[in-house]
Amino acid sequence: MIKKMSAFFPGSRALPKQVSASGGVNECRPVESVRLPVWNLDVDPRTSLEVIDWVSKPCKGSKRILLGNNLHSVFLYLTEPRFASVYRTADLSIVDGFPVLILANLARWMLNQSKLGSEFRCGSTDWLSYVERLPSGFRMAVIGGTANSNSMACSRFAEVAPTLAIAGWDGFDDARHLKAEGFEGLRVFAPDLVLVAMGMPTQEYFILDSWSDLPDATYATVGGAVDQISGMQRNAPRILGRFGLEWLWRLVNNPIRLSGRYLWEPVKLLALTLRLLFYPEMRNRNRESGSQ
Repeated sequence: MIKKMSAFFPGSRALPKQVSASGGVNECRPVESVRLPVWNLDVDPRTSLEVIDWVSKPCKGSKRILLGNNLHSVFLYLTEPRFASVYRTADLSIVDGFPVLILANLARWMLNQSKLGSEFRCGSTDWLSYVERLPSGFRMAVIGGTANSNSMACSRFAEVAPTLAIAGWDGFDDARHLKAEGFEGLRVFAPDLVLVAMGMPTQEYFILDSWSDLPDATYATVGGAVDQISGMQRNAPRILGRFGLEWLWRLVNNPIRLSGRYLWEPVKLLALTLRLLFYPEMRNRNRESGSQ
């Protein structure tokens, strides 16, 4: 019996209501893009199954980028012009964090639009828990993690989605070799979807610097999802996921590496947000510098 991907993600959600009894996704109009106030950042709220549906659509002859938005990405967006340039060219920029979802709902409230539910907070492991719904023969490449973690993650993907073709390259020697050869190995594999799991901002810069050499495919940045799928990183308990507290679990388990991101960076972001709020001309300067 094939295990469901949710078995590998204890915190993943139950199937949303738009799933039909036969397992298919009912047709529904996606939520429109939302511009977050003060930050001038556009996001595309989607549920996990809506992301899978978008990913499954072929993009032969073109390249697409799928990104996630959380407080860390917002801080980098506002402070790193090269990082911001990637986000401004994204084809789908989903909500990956409850604070961002709260801001999206504030923007919708200002436009007299209905509130979005918690299912629109869609992290990488949320939508990846439904990879078995991708069409048979779909080709997925995984770039990132250590050699061992990458191999284990690819094996687990193959176990839950045996009709997919899956190939993996670690985020160190393999990734450097891929780049040095002009991504010939990736081109030969001919992926439909490429998961880039190197963490922010390395994964975004990897795509940006390699864009002209990358083969046609959808490129999705997924952070530490490979380590979570492989089991190398422990997942947060389900109860924490319901309250948006996965970050606290990660901080407790890795305080030295993550204290700056989860404790000090939000303070810097708050200070920057207040400056943008009271000095609106800074927003225009940020947008102009990011577009250069």
